Formats: sequence, C-alpha cells, structure tokens
Amino acid sequence: MNENGRTLLLRLGEAQIDAMFARQDKGPAIDDSEFLPLVEVALTAFEKTDCGNAVVEELWRYAYANAEGALEDFHFEWQNLGLTDLP
Repeated sequence: MNENGRTLLLRLGEAQIDAMFARQDKGPAIDDSEFLPLVEVALTAFEKTDCGNAVVEELWRYAYANAEGALEDFHFEWQNLGLTDLP
C-alpha cells in the first residue's frame, strides 16, 4: 500500500475513534464492558487490511490516549463533586 493509502486509513481510523468517544461523552453512555469491545472491533478491522503494522499500532495508541483522557476527565469531575473515593 502506498503512503497516501496509509495516511487515509490512519485518518479514517482516528475519525472513527473520535466519533465513538464523542458519542460516549455525549451520552447516554454505555458501560465500558460493552463500549471498549466496540472500539476493539473497529481497530481489529484495520489489522485485516494491508495498511501495515505501523498504522495499526498508531491507531491503538490513539485509542488508548482517548480512553486515558476520558478516564482523567471522569476523575476530575468526580473530585469536583467533593468525592474522594473513586469507583
């Protein structure tokens, strides 16, 4: 696959990840035990293309960063409510 194709697949994957997390933020949110497997399915679909390991690895890192950011936002909101014990 040429570089333009890899770039396109990377942008498509990032857009899908962004859309999934934005939908989750907008709500109503689904439980992580159901949401995270959906993210995994979207990412493993890219593994079945010939885009190469670099694109797949970058998409996994991008998804992980989104998940980590969502968790940090949750902790911040939790603390703003005056709660100290995180679930």
